[in-house]
Amino acid sequence: MTIPTPYQVVVIGGGTMGADVAIVFARGGYPTQVIESNVDRCASIPGYVNQVMSESGYDCDPHLVSVVPTMHDINWTNVKLVVECIPERLDSKKTLFAELEQCVNTDTILASNSSSFPISAISEGLKTAHRMIGLHFFMPAHLIPCVEVVYGSQTNHAIAPATYRINDFLCNGACSSKKRFAWIFS
Repeated sequence: MTIPTPYQVVVIGGGTMGADVAIVFARGGYPTQVIESNVDRCASIPGYVNQVMSESGYDCDPHLVSVVPTMHDINWTNVKLVVECIPERLDSKKTLFAELEQCVNTDTILASNSSSFPISAISEGLKTAHRMIGLHFFMPAHLIPCVEVVYGSQTNHAIAPATYRINDFLCNGACSSKKRFAWIFS
C-alpha cells in the first residue's frame, strides 16, 4: 500500500485529542478536515488551531485545518486516511466505522486513536477490517512526538509501513517491529 504525500486527512472528533491530531497533520502539510458535531466546539477549533500554531512556532498554514459538522460535508474523493478520535465507547466506534464503510474509498486507511479497545474489537464484522489500524497519539498530540501503531487481527500488514511513511513525512522517526505494534517517536 503506497501513500502519496500530502493528501487529505479526516479526523473524526474535535475534542482536545482530535484537534491536536489535526494540528499534527497540518504541521506536516496535510490538508485536514475535522468532523465535530458539537456546534460550540466546532466554532472554537479554528481559533484553537491558530493559537497553538502561533504559540508553538509551527511553520505551516493553520488554514490547512478546516472543520465541518457531519460526515456528509466531506468530499471523500481524496481522503486517504481517517483518524477516529471520538469518546471511548465501543458501540459508538463500531457504529462510526460501519458508517465510514459507506463513504470512504477502497484504499482509505481507517485508524482509531482508541486507548481502551483493541482494533479487532472495533473492526469486528466490518468489511474494512483489513485496512483498520490503531494510531494512538499521546497527549497532548501536538507536543508529545509519540504514536503507538497497533494492528488488528485482520489488519493487512502493508498498512503499518504506510503509516510509518506518513510519520516520516510529519518529521517523526518510524520504527518497524515484527510484533503486533510499534512506537513512533521524533
